[in-house]
Amino acid sequence: MSCNPLAPEHTPYWSDEKKKISISDKPTTKYEGLNPDQKTFSLYRIDSDNIVVGQRKCDYLLVRCIDKHCFFIELKGRHLLDAVEQISLTIDTLKHKLVGHVLHVRIVLTATNAPDLKHAEYKRLDRRVRMTGGGIIQKSKLLTEKL
Repeated sequence: MSCNPLAPEHTPYWSDEKKKISISDKPTTKYEGLNPDQKTFSLYRIDSDNIVVGQRKCDYLLVRCIDKHCFFIELKGRHLLDAVEQISLTIDTLKHKLVGHVLHVRIVLTATNAPDLKHAEYKRLDRRVRMTGGGIIQKSKLLTEKL
């Protein structure tokens, strides 16, 4: 089973029931999603496949097809607020395609600046995704979660 909430304009990079989803485009940051129930996920490369054109955007969108959960994933250096801005702009651009979806934000940094977690932009994004039933998880170097 594949899903494509961004159709017809865009197709996923892949759709699969992998037990472990690994995303890394930098040697210092990595996202791992554990999928023991082998639910179908679709992965979009937002940045490199030009899904959002002409502005800053997040790196990836991972969609759990069965229950419409969207994971916006940003692999970043040290700048948490840059990641927050990129994800916010991406959500703004794709929100008409993701009505009824639960939005999650995953940010993996090489290091964290704790005061950024109190910044108004971070709090605004956190409120926005919580309103859909989702949340933000931010980690340094490696973020692993059960999906």
